[in-house]
Amino acid sequence: MGLVIAGLGCSGCRPPPTREKLLSCEVRALHCYCASNAVVAEAALLDCARYAEQCRQAGVGGIAYDEILARTYGRLYVVARGRGRDEAAERYLIQYARFHARLSTEARRSAGVYGDMERVISHKFDGGLRTAWRRP
Repeated sequence: MGLVIAGLGCSGCRPPPTREKLLSCEVRALHCYCASNAVVAEAALLDCARYAEQCRQAGVGGIAYDEILARTYGRLYVVARGRGRDEAAERYLIQYARFHARLSTEARRSAGVYGDMERVISHKFDGGLRTAWRRP
């Protein structure tokens, strides 16, 4: 009985998932994908996917889950194929396709005509960035 109570107490001590930690996790995964070996890259990408799902289940707002998960599973597919892990690559490809389809459906629904795409990109992806080729 004491062991069960102690276990319940510890699970309550874990900090809740946050948007900031997810973004940090994604940056780490990208760094590992670009600068590490395939085993480390795959592990970091899987950690990112798991944490994104934890955030989604916890209802953390302000996160484009389909976008993050499409990127993550797309990269996992590339890594698994490169390692000759065809079954894992197939699973990752299916997940990528699932999230990409939802992302594309949302983009078509929200962006409307092509003229809106610049606005969507400027606000959603480039918000706060200063670029030399744009005039203030």
